[in-house]
Amino acid sequence: MSHAIRILYGLGPAIAAVASLAIVSRFPINAENHAAILKGIERHKRGEKALDPLSGRELPPPGTRTIDDASAWFLDNFSQRELERFAARGPHSVIWDVRRAAALSVAACLITGCMALRRLGSAGDPGAVSSLGVVASGFALALFLFHLMRIGPARRLAAGAIPNAVVRGHLENCRQGRI
Repeated sequence: MSHAIRILYGLGPAIAAVASLAIVSRFPINAENHAAILKGIERHKRGEKALDPLSGRELPPPGTRTIDDASAWFLDNFSQRELERFAARGPHSVIWDVRRAAALSVAACLITGCMALRRLGSAGDPGAVSSLGVVASGFALALFLFHLMRIGPARRLAAGAIPNAVVRGHLENCRQGRI
């Protein structure tokens, strides 16, 4: 048991620190890019176009987008793939997608939770695998709750809260990098 604790509390944070350093070293925002982003924000406040220093694309002012901000924020409840299926297959596909994601998440939660409980209930040292099972079960539970919260917006979208033309405009904005 003491080896498992040493691994979880010593090696685990060390691996996480190395992984975070790898991510930070590849992060594209530096002082120069940050200053360019701030200038772009000021240009947008004045209603002018701005250059995105990370992608190199010219971004139109927020007021010139093809859909209103409220609709865009609502559609951000869904992935681009879910919205593409909604536009291609019809309104009920988005409800099916969200429910399927919730079902897969709760299944993963139950499976990893049961596996962890079985190892914890056995005689002897449960080891690091049971701790990882508990963590995985917690992540899957969080994903389930996230997808559960998306069922209401999916129903509203399927009921016609946002016209199909607006969804297509939002998808076009996503493809062109305007969002």
